[in-house]
Amino acid sequence: LAADLNWTVQPDGWHWQLARINAKNPDITLQGAGKLDLPHHQPPNIDLALTFATQRTVDNVRDYIPALLPDHTEQWLKTAIVQGYVPKGEFVLRGNPADFPFQHKAGVFDIRFDIEQGVLAYLPEWPQAEAVNGELHFHNADMNATVRSATIMDLDVRGGTVAIPNMHTPDNHLLLDLQTQGDLQAHMNYLRDAPIGHSLRDF
Repeated sequence: LAADLNWTVQPDGWHWQLARINAKNPDITLQGAGKLDLPHHQPPNIDLALTFATQRTVDNVRDYIPALLPDHTEQWLKTAIVQGYVPKGEFVLRGNPADFPFQHKAGVFDIRFDIEQGVLAYLPEWPQAEAVNGELHFHNADMNATVRSATIMDLDVRGGTVAIPNMHTPDNHLLLDLQTQGDLQAHMNYLRDAPIGHSLRDF
């Protein structure tokens, strides 16, 4: 970790300026800058912007899930994103962290990153997606992913989207829309091995 940090104490409170930060471990590298204002009689305000990338295909994604997320979302991410390589990514956090996910208050929580050779176990009991190439984007309470290519069992995924419109409600939904290519038997095998297949096996 290397950084340039300055702070001042003024009549209205503390002001921290992070002019430069560079950090790395065996998994990732990151760079960025930011500031933090701690006024005496107002909520704190943070303005942080980072870029990051992985140095290898990481299989411990769970170690890097932000603690800001609600428990059910954090648990889904820890099990859904099994592994992947991130050639580039961006992270922005602005506002009072206590107001996250900023649905009715000023602030921005935004993580956007490309993923290559990813493994996504998007739902329990459903066949996982492998060799995933695409982009994941978390913005405030929403998650959206663009899938450029992947494989699911014997099916080739030629594009599609994965979305959670609001990760911060207990009854949220995962919306999966994928374009697949493969023979009829490969599609039937996928349906058979998914939960929906319980009613299709005789057919």
